[in-house]
Order: sequence, then structure tokens, then C-alpha cells
Amino acid sequence: MDVAAQCRIAARKFTQTDCAESSTEAMGLGLEALNAALACAEVTETTAAELQSKEGTDEGDRFVGAAVRASLAAATASNAAMSAAIAAVEGNRQVIQAAHAKTEPAEAEEEEAQEAKSEKSESDRSEQPEETRRVSEDLGVRRQITQRNNNHKVLQRLNAEILTHQKNVRQFLQANRQLIPEVTCEAKGKAHMLLQDYACEVRLELQQLPVEELLPALKSCGLLAPLFQKQVLAIPVCPKTRVLKMTALYDLQTTLQVLELEVFQPVRQKLGKADHAPLDEIVQHVDKELRSYTGED
Repeated sequence: MDVAAQCRIAARKFTQTDCAESSTEAMGLGLEALNAALACAEVTETTAAELQSKEGTDEGDRFVGAAVRASLAAATASNAAMSAAIAAVEGNRQVIQAAHAKTEPAEAEEEEAQEAKSEKSESDRSEQPEETRRVSEDLGVRRQITQRNNNHKVLQRLNAEILTHQKNVRQFLQANRQLIPEVTCEAKGKAHMLLQDYACEVRLELQQLPVEELLPALKSCGLLAPLFQKQVLAIPVCPKTRVLKMTALYDLQTTLQVLELEVFQPVRQKLGKADHAPLDEIVQHVDKELRSYTGED
């Protein structure tokens, strides 16, 4: 749609080009792709409703029919989107060619003007006093700080949106478990083996520390640290935590057993007769976070 609008504007400025035709084609195919996407969404909703109801034909036939309808709708939407993308690329090329043909004679003059302007600004900058340059540098630093604050706010908003989306998807799949794809035993085994390797690394690191540093190091290790952060990230930065959450989705009880055997029990043994209450709080917090993530009580 944006390319179609650009082509329409370019057609008014450069009447000798094919921008008008490209605008019409891109607009038409864009609307067709939008309608196809809406039809695909409608088919998906209808299919989900049919899968939830147990009336009518055999369950296997219902799944096959649902898969065929969703596949055809998705293929139609994909083809329409591809055609619209091709038309958009062609329209963009027409706009670029028209603009290039219009501005090419003036490029040399513009470059000369830019060079003269840059030389003048450099000479003026060298003549500026030290205090003026310092003020300009301070303004530049303030602009960078403001930009970083704005970026931080945008990232926080995006993180909150992703968390909400994850929660909605989790609730939907809990209510429609037949839509959850099966995970093979081989995939589960590989994931838990990787988790066990990460847990062994944590255990070896903790064994080299004195007793008074065990619990702070346990909470700050890469495997568990994101679970103790105040700001919850939709996608953990540490890959070890991502593996931990993935294995919890596969099999929560096995995941908790791996953590208990490889991490928590060795820490208890090293604590000896010391107070185990802080460690028990850590274990309970990890258990609560993983159960909250998987939606299990």
C-alpha cells in the first residue's frame, strides 16, 4: 500500500513514466493479499471451532479436513502476498528510476554546494571558542541520552506486548490441547541432556566457591539468574535459561529433578550444618517461576 501511494505521487510529478500503472497494480494486488489473509484467518477460526466440537464425523476425518482447508487458505494468502510483493518491487523501481532521471542533472551542483558548506562549517568550527564547542558537545551527549531513554521505553513496551501475547497463546493452548504438536522422546531427551550439562557446569562452578558465596552465586548463575530478575523478559538473553524453560514445557517434573540432583543437592551438602532456609527459598522460587511459565499448578 505504501509503494502504491508513492507510485501515485510519482505519477503526478513524472507523467512520462509507468508509475501510474505500477500504482494501480500494486494497490490491487495489495488489497487482494489483504482479503486472502482475512479469508485465511476466517478459515482458521472456523477450523478451530470445528476441532473443539466433538459432533459429526470421525476425529481423524475432522483433522484431515481442517488441515486441508487451512493449507489451501494459507497457500492462497501466500500467493497473493507474493504477487503483491513483486508488484511493490516493480513500483519501487519505477519510482527510483523516475526520481533518478529527474535529479541526475542537479547532482553535480548539489555535491559542490555540500562540499562548500562542509568546508565553511569546518572553518567556522575551528574559529569557535573552546566554551562554545564544549556546549555543543554537551548537547550532543544529552541527545544521545534522550535517544537511549526513548529506545528503552520502546523496548519495555514491546516486551510487555510479547509477554501478553505469550500469555494469551498459553491460555488458548491450555483450553485446546489438541492443537499442541507432539514432541518426540528423542527431542525431549536431547533437551534434558543439554539441561543436565548446563546444570553440571553450575555445580562445578559452585564447588570452587566458599560457603558464604554459594547462595549469591547460585542466584546469579546464568541458568537461574533471569528467574530472579524484577523485570521479566519475554525472551531470556541467556540461552541456558531458554533451554531450562523449554525443558520445563516438555516435562516439568523431570526438569525439577535435574535441578535438584545436579544443583540443589550438592549445595545442601556443601552447606553442611549451616542454615538451609535461604536455599529452600531459592528452590521454592525456581519451582514457582517454572510452574507459572508452564501454567501448571
